[in-house]
Amino acid sequence: AWLYGTGVPASAPPAPAGVFAAVERQRDAWLSGDIAVDALNAEAWRPQEWMRFLDTLPAGLKAARLAELEGRWRLGATGNYEIARSWLLVAVRNDYAPARPRLEEFLVGTGRHKMVKRLYEELARTPERRELGCRIYARARPGYHPLVQQLVDGILGRCEGLP
Repeated sequence: AWLYGTGVPASAPPAPAGVFAAVERQRDAWLSGDIAVDALNAEAWRPQEWMRFLDTLPAGLKAARLAELEGRWRLGATGNYEIARSWLLVAVRNDYAPARPRLEEFLVGTGRHKMVKRLYEELARTPERRELGCRIYARARPGYHPLVQQLVDGILGRCEGLP
């Protein structure tokens, strides 16, 4: 059923109810200023909970809010690439300049389609971000698989100095 069926098989264990709802309540409380970043009950969050928190943060966050989040939880330094990618998406979406060195390190250090696609898509959204994306891609491209190169070439379009 897992390999040849469609959808989640009936034998699959049910997902725990309310896990993401609790994360979303904390996200909303932090965004509204009702709780401080230190009051987030995130010490025991699983990667999926961190990803839900980060992936649902809005654009337009102030740099100070992102700095407090990064300062408390060290999201860019995490060893978990899924969490790091979600954090970097938030940083790019909000033009958070202090995350740019980590963004470059991340994009140069990994060439997995899954890890780079959304980041380059977000970088391609504005001319300023696209310029940053092209600069990083110039360093990263030689280490990417040809299919990933083709993907990113299509996302960024023609970058000066690249084939």
